[in-house]
Amino acid sequence: MAEAKSVLKELVVLEGFVGEETYHKLLLPLLLKLLQDKEAVNLTRLLIEKIIQDEAYHEEAVKKIIV
Repeated sequence: MAEAKSVLKELVVLEGFVGEETYHKLLLPLLLKLLQDKEAVNLTRLLIEKIIQDEAYHEEAVKKIIV
C-alpha cells in the first residue's frame, strides 16, 4: 500500500504537464504496469474511476454553460 501512495504522489507532477483531461487517460494504464499488488491496483482502479466520473461531470457542466 505504501508503494501505491508513493506512485500516486509522483504522478501528481504528471497532471501538471499534461492537464486534467489527459491525466486520467494516462494514469490507470501506468498504474497497472507499476503496481503489482492486486489490492493496491484494485483500490487505485476505484479511485481513478471516480476521478473519471468527476471529470465527465465537469466536462458536461462546462458544455452546458458554454452552449
